[in-house]
Formats: sequence, C-alpha cells, structure tokens
Amino acid sequence: MDMETILIIGGILTVMVLVFLGMSMATTRRSARTPLDKQFVGREWQKITALAEHSDQSARYAVIEADKLLDHVLKARGYRGEKMGDRLREAGPDFSYQDDVWQAHKLRNKLVHEAEYEVDHRLVTRAVKQFRRALKDMGAF
Repeated sequence: MDMETILIIGGILTVMVLVFLGMSMATTRRSARTPLDKQFVGREWQKITALAEHSDQSARYAVIEADKLLDHVLKARGYRGEKMGDRLREAGPDFSYQDDVWQAHKLRNKLVHEAEYEVDHRLVTRAVKQFRRALKDMGAF
C-alpha cells in the first residue's frame, strides 16, 4: 500500500471512531440515571392525588403540580432544555405514551394561561394518570 492509501484509511477510521464516540456519549447522557429521591416523589405524588380528588381549584392545582414534578424528574434524569417542552421533546422516545404526556402538559398550559378555562374533572383525572405513567417511565416510582 502506498502512503496516500494508508492516510485515507487512517482518516476514515478516525472519523468512524469519533462518530461512534459521539453517539455513545449522547446515549449515555440520556440514559444515565442520576440519584433521584423516590421518597420525595412519592410524598409529592400523594399530595397531587389528594388534590385531584377535589373539584375546581384543587384539581387545577393537581395538574400543575404533577407537571412540575415530572419536570423535576426530567431535570434529575439529565434531560436538557430551556423549557419543559424542550425536555419533553428530548425525553419523548423514553415515554411509553409520548402523546399522552404532551396532552397532559397542554392541559397544564391551558389551566395556567387561560384564566376562564373550566376544569373538566374527567380531563384532570386522565392528565394525572398520564403524568403518573410518565413518572413511572422515568423510573420515579
């Protein structure tokens, strides 16, 4: 083999190794499990379920708190992003029902940003279940 061929093969191998290492690091960052205080999550979840059993403002608050708890867990698990939506997008493939998580988060946004939005208790119950499943997918339970 001549020197030019050796350099080309060496360059290709170097690029392949760098691509492999980059993919490895991205996967590790997302799947790395940082210590999470599951007792804290459990205590917070008990408060959320108690709130969800009531009507109006308490139920509204249950959805908001469940969303905050999921965001806390996403941050602890290493998902990055400026806003929760960014972290949800990054975590998307790790949720068993990605659309349900987004649906619950959108309900939270309506409750926070639309003062006149009437709380439908069935939607609250569904959203709380969706948040619970998302938390379970993240290993919080």
